[in-house]
Amino acid sequence: MFQPRSGRLLLFARRAAAVLGLIAPALLNAQARSSTVEGTVRDAGSNRPLEAVQVFVVGTSTGAVTNAQGQFRLVVPNVTGEFRIELRARTIGYTQVTRAANLVPDQVVRVDFSLAQSSLQLDQVVVTGSGQATEVKKLGNTIAIVKPPENMPMSDVSNILQGREPGLVGLPSGGLTGEGTKIRIRGNASLSQSNEPIIFVDGIRINAGGGQAANGNVGSSRLDDFDPASIERIEVLKGAAAATLYGTEASNGVIQIFTKRGNVGAPRWNISMQQEAIQMPDRVAPNSFYTRSQTVSDAIAPILGYNPTPFQVYEEPIFKDFLTENGTANTITAQVQGGTPTVTYFVSMRNQSEDGPFGNSSFGPSDDVARRQQATVNLQLIPTSKLRIGVRTSYTNSFLRSPEANNNIYGSNSLAYMARPEAANCTRSAVAGRFACTAAGNPFGNQAFMTVRESMQQLNDQSVGRFAGAMDLQYQFIEGLNLSVTGGYDFTAQRDVGFSPFGYNVDLFTAQTPDGARFVRQERQGVITMRLQARRGTSRSTRPGSRRSSPACRCSTTRPPRTRPAERTSPARASRWSARRVPTRWSVRASSPPSMAATSRRSS
Repeated sequence: MFQPRSGRLLLFARRAAAVLGLIAPALLNAQARSSTVEGTVRDAGSNRPLEAVQVFVVGTSTGAVTNAQGQFRLVVPNVTGEFRIELRARTIGYTQVTRAANLVPDQVVRVDFSLAQSSLQLDQVVVTGSGQATEVKKLGNTIAIVKPPENMPMSDVSNILQGREPGLVGLPSGGLTGEGTKIRIRGNASLSQSNEPIIFVDGIRINAGGGQAANGNVGSSRLDDFDPASIERIEVLKGAAAATLYGTEASNGVIQIFTKRGNVGAPRWNISMQQEAIQMPDRVAPNSFYTRSQTVSDAIAPILGYNPTPFQVYEEPIFKDFLTENGTANTITAQVQGGTPTVTYFVSMRNQSEDGPFGNSSFGPSDDVARRQQATVNLQLIPTSKLRIGVRTSYTNSFLRSPEANNNIYGSNSLAYMARPEAANCTRSAVAGRFACTAAGNPFGNQAFMTVRESMQQLNDQSVGRFAGAMDLQYQFIEGLNLSVTGGYDFTAQRDVGFSPFGYNVDLFTAQTPDGARFVRQERQGVITMRLQARRGTSRSTRPGSRRSSPACRCSTTRPPRTRPAERTSPARASRWSARRVPTRWSVRASSPPSMAATSRRSS
């Protein structure tokens, strides 16, 4: 029977569809079949399970990390027929072990490992020295690795770095609560430029300026905005290698901070409470004095509490007895970490309040107080065997109140050092006790500028809000070709207020703005980091959050700070808060390895 051409084509299409419908499921099933490998890793000596051991298929990116029970489970895709692989288990402090396994599609194969301890296998992996994950013994330059000591109180990041590595020092500040420490690596390198090292946190550059000078005071360090309890390790790159890898701006050194990551397993909580007592060391010399006549001795006897003998030297520790107290500090930290083979998490929250050893509430409201609220959230996602996504965020809200102190002629400590007890008097009021007047007076015998009580009426407050976020994506296009993209943003909003209330000259002594003055300074700064890395070669699976790639491009942009001028500032006080405006400077820098950075700075 004759059929039209269109009819024959339709019949052929139907038969072809029927055949494909029979063989397509089999083909898809063969392509999508996989095999599962599971097992346990134990210590060869004690037979205890080992946590955080890397187990991976040699020559591929397939791998897993053991949980708290030492168990691992990984899925090997695209298994068609019997297939032989090599599994390798490795961790720091143990000899790595490789075992062979025969995989069968849609079946579970069990492989157990027993690792022996070895002091010769402490091959820690670092990323700072060469820009990629490399074992320390293979590097040609020096990398210092600092880990926070366990079970030891650490109030800030500066304390972790202080004295932990040769050549790494923290220049002490005035010693008041909350004041920042300036980090120096192998001393100062310049007389006119900044000597601060470059700081990276989880691969993104941050604003880590030193303490901001204000009225002779030292503000808090931006490095201390990060939670010390969430830090896993710190890598320090010293010498010419820092400038070679990160450009001339890194001639002062590079510090990389790595925060903790979550591990596969059930949620694990860690809650700690810390309480400290703080005392000011007795290093200030007492005030020495003597009187020249019995008349003067009789006049100051009510204030001193005794009648001094003329021409006999006496000592009064004014600073120690009247401007120091017992300080306290309280810190509460809560952390939780855990996850599954596809999602791991680490969350940390910390609240710190500290009332330092300086102050005297009977003299005035001035005090040294610091409060910090810090939160850190790290997530690691592995949606497929070829894609890894990491998200890291942190937020800090801090408040610092400090007195007029340090290198300041109006500072309470300077006025106490220069006090002359033989000139103490309460001529404008009456004696209320030892070195105390009922109202206006000069109970410590200050000779210039202002009295100690007037200085204690002045307040210097600093409020900081800071957010730092980063995201990195690692994707394996094909076997041996990996791409990593990292982006991050660090934003800091800082507000400084210097305030002398109306009528703060309570002793009617000072002529320095007796009607009061107020200074306000606001600064906002943002640092954007973008980095693209590509690497060819054999890839190995590591724990979520690890970095194994070579740098291809580092691009960072710094937003210029915006400063608001002072408000209601008197001429005398303005001289101590004067600022010089300079033109905006743009610079483009190229360094090796190939990188490009555009930086904009404006200071006022």
